[in-house]
Amino acid sequence: MISLCTTSIYPNSNALVYNTQEWLQNKLGPVFTALDKKSEKPNLVPKDTVISVYREPKFNFEAECPHGTYSRKNIAFLEAIKAQSSFIFETDDDNQIYNKFFKKLKLESYF
Repeated sequence: MISLCTTSIYPNSNALVYNTQEWLQNKLGPVFTALDKKSEKPNLVPKDTVISVYREPKFNFEAECPHGTYSRKNIAFLEAIKAQSSFIFETDDDNQIYNKFFKKLKLESYF
């Protein structure tokens, strides 16, 4: 299984919404998006893919990880590891994955 991990200051950004929808539509694996800003509440990204700053911390690191930093993506990595992902694909909320990536991706070539 390949997980997509992102961090986001803007969870409703066009790139993040597109990447999440394409990843899930192509059934590539789970998506974990660690929000890094308390003021942001996603309304376009699926709720079950979001690691909210409002949730009860699941890891010691999550409790200590500062808000408003890129390091929040490490929480997404921990979730992917916990979900037993074989590989982790990482991107940001401002980088859109090209369509050709999704069309050419052959999962068996990664195992």
